[in-house]
Amino acid sequence: MRYTAGILDWTKGELKAMDIRTRKVMTMGGMFHQKGDVDRLYLVRKDGGRGLISVTDCVRMEEKNMAKYVIGCKERLFGVVSEGVEEDESGKEYKKRRMVERKDKIKNKQIHGRVLGDMEKVGTKETWQWLQSGYLTKSMEGFIMAAQEQALRTRWFRSRIQKEDVSPKCRLCEVEVETVRHLSSGCTKLSKGPYKRRHDRMGLRVYWELCGQYGIGRSEKWYEEVPDTAEE
Repeated sequence: MRYTAGILDWTKGELKAMDIRTRKVMTMGGMFHQKGDVDRLYLVRKDGGRGLISVTDCVRMEEKNMAKYVIGCKERLFGVVSEGVEEDESGKEYKKRRMVERKDKIKNKQIHGRVLGDMEKVGTKETWQWLQSGYLTKSMEGFIMAAQEQALRTRWFRSRIQKEDVSPKCRLCEVEVETVRHLSSGCTKLSKGPYKRRHDRMGLRVYWELCGQYGIGRSEKWYEEVPDTAEE
């Protein structure tokens, strides 16, 4: 698409249609949730997005770069071409402005924007390391993103967002409203089993890493480790 920018006269509708088609293919492949936040898909990874480059942004950035080049070039023929060409920002400035606009737009969303708002209060530069490291599959990334954005079909989502005739209460404890946050860390029924197993697995990984750091014998894979009662 970048090679065609400034040469073909793409309309807003054509560029938008290509972005929609891209997201549709990603959804069909399990890489993007159907109810996921579109703006976050195009936000840079270090800020909590997926880092995808929008077709619209790609073309617009290249057009602005070409206009800047033509205006600043001293060659005679380019001087003729530059007549009537006006451009107040470069492609880099356009990209930076779009990132700021997207981030502000996401944070203003009552449901999808909550995770970014919370992370700004308590997060560090390591907060989005799992997105930048690239060790997760794209489908797993999409699922985690959808969970953070409260886009999964919990009972609360079905009742509040999709207006289905279903109780928003948790199907397990039947006390609290069934949201993603409740299921991941607030359900009294899950605290007696899955939460404890998750906690123990995290502790096992820390134990396995420390054994390696201090030269204590350990299994080849962390999840195969059977810790002793005490190690010196």
